[in-house]
Amino acid sequence: MGKGRMTLLDVQAIVKELRKSIVGLRAQNIYHLNQRTYIFKMQGGGKKVQVILESGIRIHTTKYSRPKESMPNSFATKLRKHIRGVRLERIQQIGTDRVIDLQFGSEDRAHHVILELYSQGNIILTDAKYKILMLLRSHDKGVSHVTVGKTFQFSTLATTSSSSSSSSP
Repeated sequence: MGKGRMTLLDVQAIVKELRKSIVGLRAQNIYHLNQRTYIFKMQGGGKKVQVILESGIRIHTTKYSRPKESMPNSFATKLRKHIRGVRLERIQQIGTDRVIDLQFGSEDRAHHVILELYSQGNIILTDAKYKILMLLRSHDKGVSHVTVGKTFQFSTLATTSSSSSSSSP
């Protein structure tokens, strides 16, 4: 039996590893394996890497091909529209939460894919100002409601980045 959810230390380690292996690559395409699991095919500089994001569970690179759905679901389609062909500029852990922010593009044209790795988790697509464009599931997060059109609110713990070279959103 495999490991369950990622711990805080796992998240810190994978963010450090992914910074070295995928920052600077472009999102070639996005596929969904099921409603909660997505593969980002990244490439650049003669390098190709597949990254698996599973809401609430994991993020990591893989070399193995997996069967994909023949037609992308609406979430994969929205991700493709906004980040396909765009360079991954930054990946950071948000504060001390099990939340990872992948920033594609820069400045006003940036988009963020936010992966929540706790509870039921979520994958959230936002614009440069963290306005939610699409998400896997709407839910109440404390006093705020996480839904399309609202600004993604970072928890009170997420006030600093785990990386000294990155600033907090």
